[in-house]
Amino acid sequence: MTTKYLTGAYPSGYALSSKYTGLDIAATASVGGNGVSASFLATISNFGDVSSGPPHSDGVYLSAGDVVTNGSAADTTALIQGYGIGVHVKGSQPSTITNFGAIKGYTGVRLDGGGGGSVTNGSASDTTALIEGGNIGVSAGGNARIANFGTILATGDGVDGARGSITNGSTSDTTALISGGTGINLSGSVTLTNFATIQGSIDTGAGNYGVAMSGGGAQISNGSAVDTTALIAGRFGVKGDGTLTNFGTIQGTGGVAVQLVNSDSLLRVESGCVFEGAVVGGGGGLNLASGKGRIDAISNGNITVTDVGQITIFNDFQSLTISKGAQFTLTGSGVISASTESLGVNGLLSVSGKLLAHGSLFGAGTVALRAGGMAEVDQSTASTLTLAFRGATATLDLAAPSTFAATIAGFAASDAIDLLNITATSAVLGPGDTLMITNGSTAVATLQLSGNYTGDTFATASDGHGGTSITVASGGGAASPGAAPRTPHVFIAALASLGAQAGAPHLASPAYAHGAPSLLVAPRAQMA
Repeated sequence: MTTKYLTGAYPSGYALSSKYTGLDIAATASVGGNGVSASFLATISNFGDVSSGPPHSDGVYLSAGDVVTNGSAADTTALIQGYGIGVHVKGSQPSTITNFGAIKGYTGVRLDGGGGGSVTNGSASDTTALIEGGNIGVSAGGNARIANFGTILATGDGVDGARGSITNGSTSDTTALISGGTGINLSGSVTLTNFATIQGSIDTGAGNYGVAMSGGGAQISNGSAVDTTALIAGRFGVKGDGTLTNFGTIQGTGGVAVQLVNSDSLLRVESGCVFEGAVVGGGGGLNLASGKGRIDAISNGNITVTDVGQITIFNDFQSLTISKGAQFTLTGSGVISASTESLGVNGLLSVSGKLLAHGSLFGAGTVALRAGGMAEVDQSTASTLTLAFRGATATLDLAAPSTFAATIAGFAASDAIDLLNITATSAVLGPGDTLMITNGSTAVATLQLSGNYTGDTFATASDGHGGTSITVASGGGAASPGAAPRTPHVFIAALASLGAQAGAPHLASPAYAHGAPSLLVAPRAQMA
């Protein structure tokens, strides 16, 4: 590579000749006027001051496939400033821009022409790097990778239009900041990982999102299992379609923390996360991914989760999944509508209230009926699911027992299995701990049991509503109410992801629930 070295002052600007492939601007050098430009592949290293003037000139303007480095880890005073754009790269080839100092302009950095590339602002050891735009901080066309360890500021979008990946901060750098009227405006398939702060304007007006996403395919993670201080904030926290995972805090000062917009969207709620403002699913999916808590109610797609005195109301969600390792207890009424909603259990869902699963019930975990708990299952279930009786006088209602393939564990005296609107005259123990149910000589259903029922007797009787109630008595007489299961039972908890069915009808959107900030699973200090 043939490099041109600048050490003096160039007040009119500097256009790199094609006989050079590199330009090195010393700390003592300054370039004004039209800034620095090259119409071919070039590598630009600036340690000085490049500041273009009016009317529309850019600090550095390059054709494509270029490398621009502003400063170094040891030199954070380097400056590139454009009257129009700080660093502007056009063309179809990817470019690499690394900033340790300051890049400023009406737009700080712009990757144009679809070439994409990478923009790195600062490093793990340089958190003072700055990209600042009077309108947009970083505008990235094409497939771009953006990594920010310092600060990206703008009055419009902090980062706009990126497709590819964006990382703000790291597990060891939680001071990084992306701030704008809208912090980050995503389009299409993007992976956004935030360990620090993404801030949208809190002023009244259109937009002002912490993060806005459109075009589908976005994957957003706010924080991580070891970083629960991550913050996305704005007048509206996060809005759009995609998958959002929250370990930290999402804040909407205008009243809405999260607003998903279609049934393809998914919200993953991790242990200890905070939502300050309403959470609206837009008919998408809700995944309780970790931790322990209480589900107070499920009704018309609205799911109320309470723990340590705090309440989060998740509005307008078409599906609910409890992941492996997560443990939640339904204490009130939980209604899963037949045609529009589904419930997936891959961890543990204890039921001390009433679960009405008119819609799909699936997963590889355990639904545990506590004392007095009731579950009604109207559709088929997979054999990977376990329905466990874990308290006296619990009841399992089956509307389609012939398609109920889940394993039934802990069935004991005082419990009941009710076949809704189905007549049965006999229930006997068959091979492999199966319960064979017949109506005269006609087979009704075969249910899979778990445990030792040898010598036990099963009785059938009318439930008084056109169906059949099945009970069990041990060979030595009926067990006392609340008796422990005959054999130990280990809860099965295997993870499976949940996605709402594309095109499925949406539930009616209820009014947003405003009020105190909401905390899941473990208390954390709220923002001022």
